Amino acid sequence: MHKNYKTNLGEIDIIAHDKNTLVFVEVKTRSSAQYGTPAESVTLFKQRKITQVAAQFLAKHQIHDAFMRFDVVEVYADNQIEHIENAFDSYLNY
Repeated sequence: MHKNYKTNLGEIDIIAHDKNTLVFVEVKTRSSAQYGTPAESVTLFKQRKITQVAAQFLAKHQIHDAFMRFDVVEVYADNQIEHIENAFDSYLNY
């Protein structure tokens, strides 16, 4: 598992394995849902950044033909946590 994996393009909060799947996780925190849920703040632009950093991770670690998914973990001020599996799609061909 990797935490706060950084490259020149950005950062992925958590990279982990779930059985045979490599999981890239974005963790978003909000004090309330007044301005939208934490997952809603993972815009298309942010998704593209995460996908680009994931591609760099795969290349650096010479990972090919991997099963992958992109999750979002929502954390609220009242310590409520929601895990959204497959929060968005990627078009990486590794």
